[in-house]
This record gives sequence, C-alpha cells and structure tokens, in this order.
Amino acid sequence: MRTLFFLLGALGLMALAACDDDPSGNNNTNNTNNLNNVNNANNANNVSNPVCGNGVAEVGEDCDATDFAGTACEDLGNFSGGTLACTPACAFDTSGCDPICAHANWEACEPLGADQCCPSNDLPSECFFISADAGAICMQTCTDGADCGYSLICYGAIGDLCFPKYCGGGADGTPLSQPCSLGAGRDGFCVGNGTAMDDTGICLEDGLAQHGEACFNDPENSPLGRILTEGELGLICDGGVCVGMDAEGNPTADGTCLQLCDPVAVYDGVALNTDPDQPWITTDTCPENSNCVNFSSIDTAQTDDNGDPNPDYLFRGADMGICYPTVTGVVTGAGVTSCDLLTGRSIRTGEACAPMPLEIFGFPVTDIETTCQILTDGTLIGACQPAETVDNRAPLGETCDPAYERTLFYVVPVPAAQCDKGTLCLAADPLHEADLATAETRCVKPCNAALGEPTNPDCSGLADAGGNPLICLTLSRYRTADHGLPVRENPQTGDPETEASPSTLGICVPAL
Repeated sequence: MRTLFFLLGALGLMALAACDDDPSGNNNTNNTNNLNNVNNANNANNVSNPVCGNGVAEVGEDCDATDFAGTACEDLGNFSGGTLACTPACAFDTSGCDPICAHANWEACEPLGADQCCPSNDLPSECFFISADAGAICMQTCTDGADCGYSLICYGAIGDLCFPKYCGGGADGTPLSQPCSLGAGRDGFCVGNGTAMDDTGICLEDGLAQHGEACFNDPENSPLGRILTEGELGLICDGGVCVGMDAEGNPTADGTCLQLCDPVAVYDGVALNTDPDQPWITTDTCPENSNCVNFSSIDTAQTDDNGDPNPDYLFRGADMGICYPTVTGVVTGAGVTSCDLLTGRSIRTGEACAPMPLEIFGFPVTDIETTCQILTDGTLIGACQPAETVDNRAPLGETCDPAYERTLFYVVPVPAAQCDKGTLCLAADPLHEADLATAETRCVKPCNAALGEPTNPDCSGLADAGGNPLICLTLSRYRTADHGLPVRENPQTGDPETEASPSTLGICVPAL
C-alpha cells in the first residue's frame, strides 16, 4: 500500500503601497484581485487531483489502464510472477499473479502455513486436512466439475474441492468393473482400488483411444486433474488402461490400450457349463483375440512406500480385469490365455490349454506344451503357461520344484510347470510347517475356497497319510502366522477387522 505525502507551501502576501484619492480605500483593503484572489491564494489549478481513466498512473492511483508505474506482481509481495491488471477504480488487480507456493496438488502441506499450495487450472488450491493419520494435502478449489480436469469432480461436501469420484458398493456407487459417470456427460469405468473387502474404486474417466490403439502413460506427468485437449484425450484409453513395457518388463510411457472387464462375472460364467455335451458358454465380453484376466493378488509387502508397516499386509487386493491379448506382438508379455485353475479349461472357449509358440530373441522357434497355472494368487482365473512334457510330469502328491526349468535343444532353459495337469506346486502341508520358505513342496490339488473349508467338493476323496480328509485352505490363510485370516486395524474406529473377501483360490491340505 502506498502512502501519499503532500507538501503544503506557505503563501506570503506583500503589501503594496499606492496613491489613492478614494477615502474608502476599497482598492487596497478589500480588493478581491489581491487579498481574496482565487487565481492566487485559493487557486485549485495549483494542486492537481488524479484523473482515473486517462491512462496515466498519477499520484493517488496504483495504476491507470495499462500504466502500472513500473510495478509488477513480484513487487507486491507473496507473488512469484504472473500478469498484473488494473481495476476500473485504478487499483491493482492481483488475480492473475502467481502466488508464492511450495506444493502441487496431492502433495502434503501444513494447514496452518501460508501460500503453500500452488494454483491448478488457473484456480487457487487449499491445504485440506484429511485425518490425523493421512495428514493434509493440497487440493484445487472449484465451482463445478468442469473446473477440475481429468477424472476429478467438484466435491461440495469438502468445501468445493476437486477430488476423484469413488464408486463400488463400499461407496454406495456404481459396482466395480462397470461403466460409471462423473456427470456433465463425462463417462468412465469403475476401477477397483485398495483391498477387495473395501469394495471401493475410482471412476476413471474415458479417453478416446480404443482397445489395441496407441496410448501414453507417463507416471511423472499424470493427466489426473488437468484440463486436457482433444489431442491429449486421444492418447488416453476409452474404458481401458495403457499397458507399456519394454522387453525386460519395465514400464514405458508409450503403450497400448487394453480394455477393462469384469473378472468376477467372467468366472461366474464358468459355472454355467454343467453339460459337457453342450457348447461352451462364456460371459467374457473382451474384444477378439483377447480374454479377461484377473490381476487380484494377496498383498505380501510388509511395509509401505515410506517404510511404515503395511496395514493391508496379506489382505487380497481388489479384483481388476484386463482384456489381455491371446496373441503375441500386441504388448510385451502378450499371448496369455486365461483358464480355470480347477478344470484347466480356457475361460473363453472351454478348450484345454494348447501348446504355445516359444520365442527366442523375438523369433518363434518351437511350440511348447502348457497347463493352467497360477497367474495371481487372489483368483481362480489362471493362465496357460509352459509345462513339462506329459510323460515327465509329476503326479498329485509327488515332490516338485516351484523354480523348475525345462531344457530345450539341450541348452535353452525355460521355466515350466513340473506338475501334472490340474495340480499346482506348493507347500503341501502349510498348517503344520513352521517356515513356509523351507517347507516341502508337492503337487497339490486346487479348490474353490468359497465352497467351504471342510467337506469341500473339490477335495472330496483326498486324505492325508493318516486317512483323514483333506480340507480346502484359502491362500489368504497360507502365510499368516496362526494360519487364520489376516487382521488389520480399522483406520476410522481403531477396531480390529478380519479379512472378509479372502482369495477364492485354495488348495487341498491336511487339517490341523
């Protein structure tokens, strides 16, 4: 703020001697041309008032039109740059100036600090306190969803701030793995997030790139919360995810769109096939030359990214289905045929796992036999993977090596399943092992843990060495210290809560 100082000058009056024959003396003592002459003693033309609107920043004005008297945003404090404007009242308008800030959106901030959160989409951001555990993060202000950019909506419940739209049963919204809406004609797909028992996801806004088309996914420059051009939306998938990997499996920014799918509904469709003489029924709606693969897995990370204990340790992650190509050459690692771990049959066609082409240095050299093996341990949807020849496979109950390799052409080692079709190489008696890392592994039979632990039909007729029936143990109990379901602390109440959506993948093992 400027302070204006006025220097008031003292006016000295000189008496003039004159000869006057008028006895009244009016020409001297009351002559308005001398003693009370407004052109001299009280002349407003000698002290000028500023005129706002003449384009000249005068004394008493901050600015006038485009004349800022040499002042810029940086000169006004708490601004790092930007465009200074002038109001019709000739005062500074700093709305176009860039505040001095330290944190971008979604970064941690201090609620009591000043000028910490940087603007986003030309709108201010605020430091929003989430909880004692989560702390506070910078979030953009808004008046409607159009302000918020890609995949965000304007949440009035938290003070008109931009935030992702939750979906799923846990958020009383669109079910997981189904199309969702962000409002105002913005469509998306509900992608599961967190654990399976949370039943909560994020409504991921649709782009324009279709299944199999090129896309761009730079983790260092996320589109989340940015107002995108049509060209930028053209590199974001429509109801899919951008999958990009190099030959070693490392993520790359350039990728290929793969459509999302509902893996739970797809596997439920397998149960419709009760008559082997009837054509195979599938609920897999993935595009041609692709099939739905479930990437749900049990979280085995004991610590989070900050090195703190992982609260979701050994809990199953949310179901997430991706239409993975059944043919090679689309993305790195393509050529995956999803299958039912219980029957070994393809989810899409009902056929047995077929030989797959083996490539060396990118060139197909031979076909290799496959069996249905575990892809992720949170689901009964597996993948047809290389296996030992039929004559050399280990039968149910025989010892096996999980890291077994089959040698081709006498010199080329290929990781391969050693066990017979319909069996898996895992710890055979986990409930009686003190350390699974050193436990004996054998070819065991998988089972549907959702059908119960005792008297599970998939384990019917199987017994331990003492003749006792085997039980179906979900892999969610496989690694826990007491072999019970994992338990965590509820972040809101602090009460313990037990895994409520364990893996449906189980194995037939001896009971305790």
